[in-house]
Amino acid sequence: MMIAIKGIYPERSEDAPFIGALVCADNCHFNCKNCINDELKYSKSFYIEDKDIIKLDKTLSLEIFHTPGHSTGSISYFLDKDKALFCGDAILSSGQMPIFEDLQNCKNSIKKLVSINKIDILLSSWDVPHKDGQIFDIMQDSLKYLTEIDRAIKEVAIKQKQLDSMEFCKQVIDKLSLPNVMLNPLVARSFQLALNKNRIKL
Repeated sequence: MMIAIKGIYPERSEDAPFIGALVCADNCHFNCKNCINDELKYSKSFYIEDKDIIKLDKTLSLEIFHTPGHSTGSISYFLDKDKALFCGDAILSSGQMPIFEDLQNCKNSIKKLVSINKIDILLSSWDVPHKDGQIFDIMQDSLKYLTEIDRAIKEVAIKQKQLDSMEFCKQVIDKLSLPNVMLNPLVARSFQLALNKNRIKL
C-alpha cells in the first residue's frame, strides 16, 4: 500500500515532548486540535510503502512499517542504529482513550511490531520511553486491552440495540470501567466503526 505523508513531525504541538508521536499522514480524519496536518495541508506529499528505508544521513536510516488501525495511513519508524521504534499511536496502552478507525487493524499492527527483531527502545505517543525488558509486555497488554474493548462493544451491541451512539459509548465505557472523560464523540465514533466492521447495527 502506498502511504502519503507530509513528513516526520509531531502530530500536534502538545505532542512535542512525546518523541514517539512522529506520524503525520495525509488521510487522518480525526481533526485533532492543533494537529500539524492543518499547517502542512498545502505542502507537497511524498509516498512511501511498508518496509521502505528512509536514509537520514550516511549512518542513520529509518525503516517504515505501515501500522494502520488508529488511522488508515498510520506508520511506525524503526531506527536500526539505536534499535528504537517510533510507533506513534499504534500501541494503545491499557486504560488509554480508545480512539481508532479499525480495531482489527490495531491488533494486526501490534502483531507486526512484535515481530521486529530486537527493539531496545519503544517511543510511543502519550507514554514515556520504554526499554527492551518492558516492550514485549507492553505490546501484549495492548493486545489484551484491544480484545477487551472488542468484547465489550459486541456484548453491549447484542444487549442494547436501540441506543444512540453516545449512549452506546457510555455503556461500553462503563463495561470497561473507564472514566467518564472518555465519553466523547471521538471514542463514540471509534466504537461505531468497530460495530460497522462486525456488521452489527445499532
